Formats: sequence, C-alpha cells, structure tokens
Amino acid sequence: MKIEFPKDFLWGVATSSCQIEGSANIDGKVDSVWDTYADAGKCLKGDTPRVACDHYHRYKEDVALMKELGVKVYRFSICWPRVISDIKGTVNEKGLEFYSNLVDELIAAGIEPWITLFHWDLPQYLQDAFGGFLSRDIVGYFQYYTEVMVKALGDRVKHWMPINEPDNATTFSYGFPWMPPGPVVGEKKTANSIHHINLCHGIAVKTIKELCPDAKVGCAFDCAAYYPREDCDDNWALIEQEWKYENGYFLDPMFFGKYPDCSFRNWHDGYPDIEHGDMELLNHPIDFLGINQYYGYVLKIDGRGHNGYNFYVREHNDLPNSCMGITPDMFYYLLKYLHRHYPIKELYVTENGNAWTTDTEEEQLKDDYRIDFIKMHLSSVRKAMDEGYFVNGYFHWSFIDNFEWGSGYKWKFGLVHLGEDLKREPKKSFWWYKDLIKNNSFEKDREYSNNENPQLIFWNKK
Repeated sequence: MKIEFPKDFLWGVATSSCQIEGSANIDGKVDSVWDTYADAGKCLKGDTPRVACDHYHRYKEDVALMKELGVKVYRFSICWPRVISDIKGTVNEKGLEFYSNLVDELIAAGIEPWITLFHWDLPQYLQDAFGGFLSRDIVGYFQYYTEVMVKALGDRVKHWMPINEPDNATTFSYGFPWMPPGPVVGEKKTANSIHHINLCHGIAVKTIKELCPDAKVGCAFDCAAYYPREDCDDNWALIEQEWKYENGYFLDPMFFGKYPDCSFRNWHDGYPDIEHGDMELLNHPIDFLGINQYYGYVLKIDGRGHNGYNFYVREHNDLPNSCMGITPDMFYYLLKYLHRHYPIKELYVTENGNAWTTDTEEEQLKDDYRIDFIKMHLSSVRKAMDEGYFVNGYFHWSFIDNFEWGSGYKWKFGLVHLGEDLKREPKKSFWWYKDLIKNNSFEKDREYSNNENPQLIFWNKK
C-alpha cells in the first residue's frame, strides 16, 4: 500500500545548538546552564556537550549530507550564550558570523533555514543574576536577543520559532528536579516561570514581525498527547480535561489570550502574577503551529487512579524497546484535537523520532526499527490528513546522533551515525528517508500490531 503526501509537503530534519555544536568556550562563547549542569557530573557517565558533534567546525560537512539527503528545510537553534556574551548585552560577532555562514551554506545547498531562538541553553549569567525564567526581567533580555538575531539574519531567514518546548525550561526545571537550571522552587514561582516564558514568546513574535514583516513566526511545542483506547464521547470528555490541564498553560494564551480555568487548579497559591497588557502580548498571532511529538498516553478505564482511569504508554510488539513509548496512533487523534480546538493556519511536525540502544555499530547503522517507526507515525499523520486535518510538513529528529541532555550520548536518535572519532556515516534510515523525500511517498508493506498490555506510566491523581 502506497502512502503519498501532497506535492508541497515539506520534508526536513531538526537539531539544537547545545546538542550538536560543541566548541563550548571557543570564539567568545560563554557557558549555558547545560554546560554548568553537565560539568557538575549530572549527566549520564559524566558526558557533556562541550564537544558534542563539533558541528561548529564541521557544519559544511553536515550541510553537504543534508543536501545528499534531499531535505528542503532544516530546523536548528541559536545558542544564546554564543551570540550575547554577558548581562550587559555585548554582542559576540564571532558567534553571529558562525550562524550567518551556516545560513548562507544552507541556502547555497537549496535548503531553507528555520530558526529556533531558544532550545534550553539559557546563558548561565542570566541564571546567576536573577534566576532566569523565575524573574520577569528575562523578558527584556529575550527581546534584545531576538532583535540582535533578526537584524543579523532576517534578510535570509523567513521562519522563526522563539521557544522550543517551554514546559521543559520551566515546569521540568523549577517544578521538578529533572533539568537545569533549577532549583525546585515551589508552585508559585514555577507558575511565574511559565508566565514569563510565555511573555518571552509573545514579545519575540511581536519583535520579529516588526523587524521582518514578511517572516512567518510559530512555535515548537511538545503536546502531552492523550488519546482514547476506545473512541467514544465519554472518553473524549476525559481527554479534554487532561489536555487542558497539561497543555493549556502554553497553547491557550497563545491562541486565545487567556489561561484555561483548570490550568492551575491544583496549585496551592500557584496562579502566576499577571500584569496589565500581558495577555494581549501572549495572544500576538502566530503563523504556524509546530508540534514536537514522540509518544502519547493511552486512556484506559480501569478502576484505578482518580475517578477510575489511568494513562498508559503502549509499546508496539514489532519493535524493540525504545527510550520512549511507541504510540503512532497518537498523531491521528492529536491532529484531530488540535484542529478542532485551535484556529491553526499551518501545522508542522517539528520533531518526531525515537532512539534505541544497540550492542554494535553495525546494528546502529542497519536501523530497520527506525524506518518502521517513521512509517508507523507518517501513516497516522496521513490518516488524519485524509479526513481533512491538514499537516504542512515533517521534520525528523534528529539529523545526527548527538548529546541527548541528561542521558549523555547513550540514546541514538540520528539518521546519521556519529562515531567516537566524530566520523559521520549515514544509516540505513538515511537512505530510506532520502527515497521518501524524492518520491513523496513510501510503501506501507505491513500492518503493525499493538501490545494489548501497555505499560502503566502514571496514575491520574488530579
């Protein structure tokens, strides 16, 4: 069975600065919170991003591989502490030069650059000065940083995303001890950090539009994707409740200029401090919605948890265990939900992928499981599109194996294998993805079976 996509469908790959660039203290770059965190030995095996893929020195080689792959778009992020050196706002011209050269190299290769301004590598000096997103002061610094980047690259870059996955830089940094910068500060301050990062998004959208009116501005958001095991109205009512609670903090202010009533319902004195004009700024219109989607939570009525239901991650029987759940059905339900609830102009899958640990380099290169994974998820995307829920493009995560945050270099997400000597070698999935892009279609040669005993991820106690 052939799965086909529209002629104007955009195929791309994605990375982030902290995960691939390396060159941590070269040409004027200063530390990010991730440099500090990793240097303290808090990542697996003591790994750090200080070398990563050495993309800073090897970007031409990487762009050549992207050209070979045939992608038309490449989403990458700017390292804030590479271009702004200190709290005084000193611009590092060497940092700007690197990104300008990268943009030129991409355009010369026929690849359109899509830029994310913030993908978690907050300058350490801002964390030291006032706690980063814990302070409203961050908004002015982010506006200035946005101005610097748009003035430098706006003549060539026409797609911008201010913030990548804002929950990870706020809820999972200040509300839980899972990511830097931390520390855990309690519900009120965490709620304020959410509001402050939303303000950063809003001020960046406004700034980009003022400086570059022909640019398109969107976001890259990792939805907590809930979907029913049984498609019925009662189940969808529960999905609606959980969706608003988990995702409403970010998408509702963006689209509707308000937080849902349920957003902070269980936070003791946790509602953020909102000033006059804030919600209008958050509601500055965006041109596209980007979703970073890896797995979803399957609703099951089982008599457990609060009100007798829980959420599970379902692993597919056909694939080995991965670092995340494998739930391709979530794309079909998620796309339906998004289109039904938000006035979306364009929608892109800005990240999707998975990782497996393998014993040998040969197994890493012959990654049939990644090909099956992509087929599963794109089939689900196509199913939603066939019912009228449009999707405009797909960015695979990731272009290359890289520094995977707290897990160091354990998990391999890339289409390109990274050797210990930093040698790049395309995997089997690279060549399959190239054929997909060339033909704008793929053959779905079999159906995939679901595991009927999914793993319990959490009890719903809200």
